[in-house]
Amino acid sequence: DAGPLAWLRFAGELVIALAAGVGVFFAATLLWEMAPYLALLLVPVAVTGLVAAVGVWRTRQGQGPVGPRLLAGLVLAGTLLTIVPAAQLLAAS
Repeated sequence: DAGPLAWLRFAGELVIALAAGVGVFFAATLLWEMAPYLALLLVPVAVTGLVAAVGVWRTRQGQGPVGPRLLAGLVLAGTLLTIVPAAQLLAAS
């Protein structure tokens, strides 16, 4: 069903996802600047947390488990959000 309520829910989920992405990027930027070795340990945890959070969200919404395509997209997004700040620091130095 693609009624107005479904579109409103989709827009809300999109806003939440964007806010989470910006937050992860900002936190990764600070972490890479202040404690790069700690960041190296926490980046995989952040990506795993992103995948787990989406899995929990889908379960609570009554949807199926995270499929391979969604999993690949989440890993790509999480990796970019956490590694790009390190690349920016390296490029600036």
